Amino acid sequence: MKKIFASLGLVIAVPAFAQDAATFKLDDVSLRPIKFSEFVAQVKESNTWVRSKKLSSESAASWQQSMSAYNINPSFTYSRGTFYAAAPMESYRTPQSGTYTLSGNIEGRGKQDARKEFSSSEVIRQSVDLGALVYGVEVDSAFLFLDALRVKNLWLVKHKALTELERIGGADNKQAIDDYKQFKTDQANDFKYFALGMASYLGKPSMVLPDPTAELNVPIRDFDVRSLVDNAKRARPDILSLEAAFSVAKAADNLAQKNRNLDYSVSVYATDSPAYTTNSSGTDYVYNRGLSYGFSSRCPFL
Repeated sequence: MKKIFASLGLVIAVPAFAQDAATFKLDDVSLRPIKFSEFVAQVKESNTWVRSKKLSSESAASWQQSMSAYNINPSFTYSRGTFYAAAPMESYRTPQSGTYTLSGNIEGRGKQDARKEFSSSEVIRQSVDLGALVYGVEVDSAFLFLDALRVKNLWLVKHKALTELERIGGADNKQAIDDYKQFKTDQANDFKYFALGMASYLGKPSMVLPDPTAELNVPIRDFDVRSLVDNAKRARPDILSLEAAFSVAKAADNLAQKNRNLDYSVSVYATDSPAYTTNSSGTDYVYNRGLSYGFSSRCPFL
């Protein structure tokens, strides 16, 4: 596709009807000359659909790293107490212990790899879809350019013929002159329609319409049907987009399967108890430190 657009850009680079004195001008609108290669390049850069799809592709790439990270979810907790506003009895006394808790998550088997595969497939799909969209926008914008150029050239042909008829004059030419004037009006309206389409593809609303400047002398090329079919199987954007979407679907199915594997929560507790003496017996308790751990998982049967 890039080769085709490059060849068109080289061929249609000379202003149409440069040898004639006739100038394409409409009374009620302003025009800005633009070449084919310039128009396509501006469309690829400024088109709102392309820019929106680029943002989606960049967003998918931005969360790929977080999706591929191991989901350990570490947490640290410190608690101290117990504090009583009033003791239950005169002899009651309890130490104010401090407890440190470190906990984390052990992911189920295959979850991280499944997320990596899914995020990578999604990034590839977004990139392929972007390429397909750019390709489609290029083709549609090319047809808009050529349609606008076609009706412009028809307008110039009729304008030149009308000028010659008006120079000749005569009652026999009056009907032809009226027909040519109406034809020019119709072609001018058609041009505005296609030029407005070109402006919308540029994504820059303006009171000045683009005026395509080029010749339609595209050289003849020979194509082999079998090579075209083989190349389409390998490189057609819509086929590549479907293949990428299928890969994402497979990765999503694998991720759903792996998400059924159990996660495990592991916690380690360290308790710090200060020395104290009971009021009732006068027993002295020395400073003490305890260590414990916990292990939990959801019940797969409920």
